[in-house]
Amino acid sequence: MPNFTQVVGVEKIMKDGKWYTLQDLRHKLATMEIFASECSVSARIRDLRKTQYGDRKVQSKPVEGSRIFKYRLLPVAK
Repeated sequence: MPNFTQVVGVEKIMKDGKWYTLQDLRHKLATMEIFASECSVSARIRDLRKTQYGDRKVQSKPVEGSRIFKYRLLPVAK
């Protein structure tokens, strides 16, 4: 079962529509006193895509010149 606090934290950070790496999100969560590994953050991003967590749309793109990806949460369609 996913850590609900982490899911809420990731969504709260990403709702601004900006691009974030897993490391960026991990550091921002830590400032909220939510501690998670990059693996956990990645799992929470996947959770956001699930119906039970809002069926959110998340875009990803590689960071140029590396194996790292950035993610952003798209606005909820109305």
